[in-house]
Amino acid sequence: MSKKGEVKAIGYDLSSRDAFFMKIIDVIEKNGHCLTPLELEHSEMYLSGDKLPKKYFDLGRSAFLYYLYTYNLSFEDAFENKYMERKDNFIQLIFHDGSLVATKEFLSNFFKYFELRFNFDGKECEDVVEIEGHSASHFLQIMKYFYGKRISFNLENVVELYKLSTYFMVENTFLNRLVDYIKYFFPKIMKTRSFYENTSLFDSGYLIEIGKYLYCNSIEDFYDMKRLLYLYKHKQSEGQFDYEAETFTMGTLSYRFDVPMSYAVLEVGNGSNSKIVLNRIGGYGNASEFEFRAEHTLVSKIFTSGNELFVFLYDNIGYSVCYLKLIGNETRPFLYFDVPLEPNTKHKIIPYKDRFLVIINPHTLREYNHVAPDCNIEFQIFQQSRRLYDSTKSIDILFEPQNECFQNFTLKKMYFDIGKHELNDYFIFESEDYIYFLLTSRPLNNEANFFRVNINTCIKEILEGPKKTVDPCCYCNYNSTLFFVQKPKREDSGKQSRKDSLKTIEGYCYDIKEKIWGTYKQPYVEYTQLNVALEIVNGLMHFFIIKKRSEYRRIQEVILCYTPDTEASWTEVRNKIYDTPQLSEYATQYYRLIRRPGF
Repeated sequence: MSKKGEVKAIGYDLSSRDAFFMKIIDVIEKNGHCLTPLELEHSEMYLSGDKLPKKYFDLGRSAFLYYLYTYNLSFEDAFENKYMERKDNFIQLIFHDGSLVATKEFLSNFFKYFELRFNFDGKECEDVVEIEGHSASHFLQIMKYFYGKRISFNLENVVELYKLSTYFMVENTFLNRLVDYIKYFFPKIMKTRSFYENTSLFDSGYLIEIGKYLYCNSIEDFYDMKRLLYLYKHKQSEGQFDYEAETFTMGTLSYRFDVPMSYAVLEVGNGSNSKIVLNRIGGYGNASEFEFRAEHTLVSKIFTSGNELFVFLYDNIGYSVCYLKLIGNETRPFLYFDVPLEPNTKHKIIPYKDRFLVIINPHTLREYNHVAPDCNIEFQIFQQSRRLYDSTKSIDILFEPQNECFQNFTLKKMYFDIGKHELNDYFIFESEDYIYFLLTSRPLNNEANFFRVNINTCIKEILEGPKKTVDPCCYCNYNSTLFFVQKPKREDSGKQSRKDSLKTIEGYCYDIKEKIWGTYKQPYVEYTQLNVALEIVNGLMHFFIIKKRSEYRRIQEVILCYTPDTEASWTEVRNKIYDTPQLSEYATQYYRLIRRPGF
């Protein structure tokens, strides 16, 4: 990054928003980052080499023990000497800040660069390799991981580790976890000077391409990140290309779920223990809590959108929402807001873009108020408030939600009703700006059992319905096909399946382009365990379930990856049972929330 003083877009008046971003860039140039102490503290993630596949763990551990033996070192002082001399068949790697040694076999197995560049078994073997542009301390971090040690990713070392890993073609077990971390903390990494000094790594890099994706969880984050990059490049060009005003087009971030995170459990208590508690599994967590304001508060809906959690409540007064934005492992409180929904209305709340959409059936309200019947469906659309930046505001508000109140919405009246049906008779969901209605019971009088409505035009389109009744608990749009996870029937409910079992049943899917129904092998879901999800992670569809075991305070976590070319159609990624002593035995609901980097 340029070390010049403050540079403004010469010959152009910056907007108040751009002036704020230029202020951010100036601070990053001067201080190296614009992160808060809490952001630095809660963005550190640990990675243990003892979780490597057995083949790599045995190879790395053997190499480490041989290193200790050859250099007469102990576990405690193995890496104290920053300038190691070459011995026997070790290769010496010389950096600007020190030197390291490693066996030929170790380097060729974990760093493809060395296998391709040097012929270790030939006569022209290089015993000493000088390496420019990289640090010995960062290279040592990767060596420690393959030696079976515990290392950490943080906002201060992650870009250099990525730069080094891509150059030396580090084994994918490490690189994939590093990329997961970068995707998860991408907005925070954009607050560091190291990111801007290495933007060429990310423009069309290996696994990460900011020219195609900006890894974020909201459309507001997307606009902020895009503008920061543009202004940085404009500033570095010193006016060589014209300054362009910012334009906005609301859309959906189809890649928001490409950010793998960790599991968490949301507990909902009632009675004398009326509160919601967030507990994360696996050592990470902030234990955020919120106590209900009324004794008879009911939880009507829970869902996540990106890294944001929404818990909708209903009591004798009206509707409200508990909102929590999660960034890293920071401790953040639940925020509480009233939601302007009319009482005595039948409605459904579904995720939509960065907020939610309420589908209202006014039939009940009209009857209650003795008004002439006008039973057409209505959509109440809530969207994230526009962030307002100017140069007088603190840089700490970058990427933070602003002016949240959940009072502003757009009301759209549709041109159809659902007759004698209730909204609960349908499985309703949104995909690509269409609201889909799938009837979960037998249709009456040849009525349509599957249709969709364009949110923008309000036009209803009748679609071919399934031949059998489909009653899903979740869905996923994967490669322009809607996959549904069918609820099990009560009579099919049996004993809890064994931990190592994988059972599939016939499931249903709908091809959006061809507009035809098909079948696929769906993972079996027990009747009492409906906390499941189908989501896209790194371009592939995954099935997730987290369920309470019959054993006291134990949670089972299952992750399957959809692999239609295999006989079972699913490949197990994780199947693990956790002891969760922090969970309350009185909790009435458990909910899967997010996933940790590097699952």
